[in-house]
Amino acid sequence: TGSTPSVDLILADLKYPLMYPLIILFFFVTLAFYLSEKTLWGLQIKFAGEKKMALAAIGVSASVRQWQAITLCALITGCGGAILSTYLASSYSPLMSAGRGYMALAAIIFSGWNLPKAILISIFFGFCEAVQIQAQSNAQISALIPSEFIQMTPYLLTLIALIIFKSKQQAPSELK
Repeated sequence: TGSTPSVDLILADLKYPLMYPLIILFFFVTLAFYLSEKTLWGLQIKFAGEKKMALAAIGVSASVRQWQAITLCALITGCGGAILSTYLASSYSPLMSAGRGYMALAAIIFSGWNLPKAILISIFFGFCEAVQIQAQSNAQISALIPSEFIQMTPYLLTLIALIIFKSKQQAPSELK
């Protein structure tokens, strides 16, 4: 129920404080891509979702790999929550993520469970969110359209994109 100190006050001496969340984001996205696409561990993570028996055949525990993937995802999610509550809002409030987790899940499904496509789709959803924020701050647009309709724009575009461009690929077989 309290409020955290503003990061802007802490980073006031630095030249470009707005860049630090972007640097953190770029680091984690690059790390996730490298780990999942270029390492043996990433291949084993993929097999833990698709072919558990293949991992068992080489002596690797599928449940251990699944827990490792969940732990890495929790770390990245926690960093996102920390940035959201300390940098963007400077305080915690319930429901501050405003359904963005569902948009992330939609990006994964929409991409056909492909990480590079999911990153691009997430950037598109972020762009839709930025357009919604800009439309709310524009007096001419907000005079014509009620703010509730402007606020639902990113979620509506997410649903339309999922309906129109739904992927033919299925979820990993071990997740069904």
